[in-house]
Amino acid sequence: MLLRLFTLACLTLFAGSPAFAHGTHQARLEEAGARIAAEPGNPDFHRSRAVLHLDQRDFPAALADLDRAEALDPGRPLTDLLRGRVELARGQPAEAEAALARCLTAWPDHPEAHMAMARVRSARGDWLAAAHHYDRALQTAPVPMPAHYLERSRALAAAGRRDRALAGLDEGIQRLGPLPALTDSAIALELERGDTDAALARLDRDPDRARADRLLRRGEILELGGRDAGARLAYRAALTELSSRNRRTPALRKLEDRTVAALARLEP
Repeated sequence: MLLRLFTLACLTLFAGSPAFAHGTHQARLEEAGARIAAEPGNPDFHRSRAVLHLDQRDFPAALADLDRAEALDPGRPLTDLLRGRVELARGQPAEAEAALARCLTAWPDHPEAHMAMARVRSARGDWLAAAHHYDRALQTAPVPMPAHYLERSRALAAAGRRDRALAGLDEGIQRLGPLPALTDSAIALELERGDTDAALARLDRDPDRARADRLLRRGEILELGGRDAGARLAYRAALTELSSRNRRTPALRKLEDRTVAALARLEP
């Protein structure tokens, strides 16, 4: 727990501290440079500036700051974690893996290091190893993000483990609630397995199932399953719901066009 709090504090320092949270990116870089000039021997300031460079994908500058931090404060796992993130972002998974392995040797339960290593393994097509690191990241993260569950699901599906991918999404839904991204991904996996009944059951549990976009999705699933009569009812219900809206935004008009086109397929 102490390690987790320490690391979160460090990453908060680099990503959003009062010293670097305000102003343009250039202003924050200048502030970081001024602090380094005032305290050239402080490795934290070099690590914080490396994060600013990473945000702008200035990889040589980020690595130069990390090299300086390493020289001032050798063997720190936080430097390796940041180096792993930079190497991954610049498309060097082998270098990223080496840095992250050093970090995880020192911090075996570090959620961000496991997440970065999972992305490295995914980049190399090692899907099951990626899923293992996603598991560890989700087990140790204080506040897991929906994207983490989605990434793990994609890795497991790529490995041919759709049952595990679905179970992982259900874990995310149980922990974070029926978020559309998680629900839609689970529905897509059910459809990949050819199980339209399971896909419909998931859609029926959606708290927004009476919304036009969800009704359209229901019609599409029914149509895919050859249940044209039910699909027509769903498409008509979607149009009825859309007609009740007071505002006609471009997104709603696009949704209406899709629904009309879908209904036209079944009602020439």
